[in-house]
Amino acid sequence: MASGDDAIYGRETELAWFDEVVAEVAAGGRRTLVVCGSAGIGKTTLVDALVRRACVAGLLPLEGHCLDIDAAVPLGPVLHALADLPDAPPTPPRSPEVATGRQPSGIVGMSKESPFDRSRAQLTRAARRRPVLLVIEDLHWADPSTQDFALALARSFREPLLLALTFRDDDLTREHPFRRRLAELDGRLGASRLTVGPLDARATAALVQRRTSAPADPLLVAELGRRAQGNPLFIEAILADGGPGVPASLRDLLLTRVRALPEDARRLARAASVGGTRVDLPLLTDVVGLTEERFDGALHALIDANVLDQRAHRDNDQLVFHHALIRNAVYEDLLPSERARLHTVFGRLIDERVGRACTENIRELSQSAFHWSASGDLRQSLVASTRAGMAAFELGADGGEVHLSRAIELWDLVPDAAALTGRTQAELGYTLAYPLLGSTNGTKYIEMALRLVDEKAQPALAVRVWSSYGLMNRELPDEQAVELATARAIALSDGFVSVERVMALRAAAKVRYRRGDPEAALVLLDEALTVADAVGSTIERARTLFARADPLYDLGHWPEALRVNRESVEGAAADGHLGEAAHYDANLAIALMMAGEVDHGLALARAGRQAMSQLGLMGRAAFYAEQEQEALRWRGMFAEAERLFANAIEPDMVAYRSTWLRCRLLQSQGRFQDAAPLEAEMFELGTHRGFIANDELVETHVEQLAGSGDFAGLLAYLPVPLDRAEARVSVVDTATAAGFAMLGLSAAADAGLSPPADLQARAETALARAEAALTDQWAGTLDGLHVLFARGYRARLQGQTGADLAAPWRQAADASARFGAFTALRPRLELARALLEGGSRDEGRSLLVGCWAGAAQMGAGHFERQAVALARHHRVPLREGAAGTGPRARLTGREAEVLDLIEAGATNRDIAGRLFISEKTVSIHVSHVLGKLGVKNRGEAASLARQAPPSG
Repeated sequence: MASGDDAIYGRETELAWFDEVVAEVAAGGRRTLVVCGSAGIGKTTLVDALVRRACVAGLLPLEGHCLDIDAAVPLGPVLHALADLPDAPPTPPRSPEVATGRQPSGIVGMSKESPFDRSRAQLTRAARRRPVLLVIEDLHWADPSTQDFALALARSFREPLLLALTFRDDDLTREHPFRRRLAELDGRLGASRLTVGPLDARATAALVQRRTSAPADPLLVAELGRRAQGNPLFIEAILADGGPGVPASLRDLLLTRVRALPEDARRLARAASVGGTRVDLPLLTDVVGLTEERFDGALHALIDANVLDQRAHRDNDQLVFHHALIRNAVYEDLLPSERARLHTVFGRLIDERVGRACTENIRELSQSAFHWSASGDLRQSLVASTRAGMAAFELGADGGEVHLSRAIELWDLVPDAAALTGRTQAELGYTLAYPLLGSTNGTKYIEMALRLVDEKAQPALAVRVWSSYGLMNRELPDEQAVELATARAIALSDGFVSVERVMALRAAAKVRYRRGDPEAALVLLDEALTVADAVGSTIERARTLFARADPLYDLGHWPEALRVNRESVEGAAADGHLGEAAHYDANLAIALMMAGEVDHGLALARAGRQAMSQLGLMGRAAFYAEQEQEALRWRGMFAEAERLFANAIEPDMVAYRSTWLRCRLLQSQGRFQDAAPLEAEMFELGTHRGFIANDELVETHVEQLAGSGDFAGLLAYLPVPLDRAEARVSVVDTATAAGFAMLGLSAAADAGLSPPADLQARAETALARAEAALTDQWAGTLDGLHVLFARGYRARLQGQTGADLAAPWRQAADASARFGAFTALRPRLELARALLEGGSRDEGRSLLVGCWAGAAQMGAGHFERQAVALARHHRVPLREGAAGTGPRARLTGREAEVLDLIEAGATNRDIAGRLFISEKTVSIHVSHVLGKLGVKNRGEAASLARQAPPSG
């Protein structure tokens, strides 16, 4: 593949398909490709790549281009394409007039043969000598004879020909004459349609890196995804412009189709651009004030011109702008006074709609806040922002921070702000800080609230603000300040039976729990429950019950913890706090999974995600999806987990959680090199900022160090979780530390490294503590599995063999099966190893083959490689009984062919010659093969392939 392909991103599938099509035509076949997409999406770039492939394969490339002008000469683009053929009749010099079909003066046809027949005959003679690629770009602009010529070739041409036709699908109005010919191509003639879609985030990042010569900032990639929506032309224009608005180079292009519309349609487009990317038809009807007939006509004109699209959205179709930049261009084209007037109208109409509704709709409240803010009316903006922010806080919806921050910014600019909003500025600051829970901004707003609150005049609010320090979910750098803050909250609320007293006690309990004393935390929480019941606050009772769950889990009291978790969900829902109920429910889902009730927890997570999505609470939906992904990962359903991550987690999950989930998914597939930068970022967040739970941090870091072979680093890290376990009263931390310490010690021993003298003793002490605390209440949980794994590794480290070594691993393998096939791989492999080493060869061989086949099928590359190494060491033939499984089960047909040739020792050039594809394409296939197999190089791939059943 020529070097020009280096500028193509995210089109690997299309390019591989081009290779196959070109090879088919080079061998004497005929194909018709129809390549379509919107302006700037990259059709021409792809067609250029197709031409390069055709040249390499020996095809004769011929290209004709159509332009968007009215005058057209019959077959103009075809004549242009055929002009270089040796036996072509005399034609005028290439010029825009000929290329676009404008008839030059002074040319008189002397032959009775029609241009249509003559062109076909020329093409036939050329194709008999050498297979031909004929490209006709932008066929929707071509004259009818050119379109008919293309149809005739697709229908009845018999010589080796690759006919490539392109068109812009966003230029096809409902009445466009090309639609009939396109339907014939797609239907009766069976052309292959390739719709060029937007670039994904990874391809966008690669394009940014090429253009800026620096690694792409993830925030910039996300912004480009929102603004350019994957269109390469738009991405490059935005990068070149550097500003927040529509690039000047695109503005006229985007506005052309709007400016050509009738006045009513332009008026409707202007109003719709103020309303946002999605169109609220009832609201838009009231804003523009057109009669029903004129409104419908204008709307049809916008849809017909592809300014607006009808797209499926949940149960209904929804009208949206064809591209976000079209909406932005129309919006920026408005006069400032026109823009402010329309925003005011939108804000007033939405407020009237909200006033008529029985319940507040967070989406409409957010829209109201947006429009009043953009209108320039400070009083209305303050009221709307406060109302939307408080509603978002109560529901746990996204956007609360934006609205309340705006309200605080406006506070000093609006007289009588407290009277207008019914709140104090300190109360807004405290509320804003509370959901942020420990971020830098959260601390800033707590400190602002403390400056504003008067403890004597507002003691209740003061308690709330002081308590918020202790209620933060993440560690603050200054733990002494947290201790003092919660002590102050307890002192101010002492002697009062109030909601504030409940908060103070709950904050103090959380501090005790973070310090490693769950029993002291439970004493405080029991008192908080008593006060909540006396006050009669359902939501405070629910919050306190949920706070009790964590120390109960830490102490191993799983049945009680699950019970109070369920009660917290019911209480929050009954009190109308939907967002909190969803948060507690998602935590219940993962707790059920960890207790071994994976089906139950997975069903709960899926139902919750769907419910939150329907309500538009996408952050909550993403949190449910996080739990769902974990269940899929445990079961080895990595492809489904990847789709869930891309569609339901990554777009709406906070960045640090998204990073952790992506990292764990890559690690589970054995892709430790890809996971390394994510794990490093996550480790920094977890270690220094407390954003990642301790057990998550330990598991992910140990897996990364062990999987990447950094056993020295692993031995250096193991004291950290052991230190934490020794400082806390927690069966979770103790079991986790014991399990991963024993794993690390065993892995290091296998690599020939000796641990520090006291490390194994400390690991054995941790395991002894976990075993002493082990009860039926938590023995069957995921925490209990850590103890079982640790026992198996301890037996190996102590030099046990045969039945003594197999027994703990058999128990671990049996217990892990309920959590999923991937979770069970580790103990099953260790059991197979123990059996093979202990002489139980038949059982060990059968188990090893099953582990290898299962790991290969699910794509667990690390365990697959371990199985191959173990099989090689014990001379176990993995082909035995494994037909239809193994590495090739994850490869496409072409990738399996490449793997076969790699196994035979072929170079990229050899493979290219054997498969009639370019060396660059071979390199892409080889990269895909290595990634899917989870190996580092061709040698490892060949070794893995030799252990696997042959393709086919």
